[in-house]
Amino acid sequence: MCIFFHDIGHVGLQYLNDYEAKKQHWRKGAEIAYRFYGDKGYLLVAGHDVHSKFIKSDLYKADKYSWHIAPMWWLVWNNVVEPELMINCKSNIDACRKFKASVKQSIESGEYVSTHQMYLDRILERS
Repeated sequence: MCIFFHDIGHVGLQYLNDYEAKKQHWRKGAEIAYRFYGDKGYLLVAGHDVHSKFIKSDLYKADKYSWHIAPMWWLVWNNVVEPELMINCKSNIDACRKFKASVKQSIESGEYVSTHQMYLDRILERS
């Protein structure tokens, strides 16, 4: 269940362009996980984000990897909800393919770059 809670803090925030909001997004999910699973749930969700200052949890890599295995329809839906994600792309499908390729490269390199950092890097490419 914690995988469903972990990014709930993004809801209602302009986290793509507001770095302070992004850094705090983990709190809401961690608090919900705490209600269900106590300290173990809190630490699992908090540890998925390096900004929480908690030790990286098993959810850290799973969070990054989930974008690699996500079905294309999920990525397309994300781009509909958040059109900012289509930077430097010809179409929604093009954006999703480039994103999946970036995530795969990140995983294979062992760096597990955050998807938010990938978004910021694409903004810099555009400038």
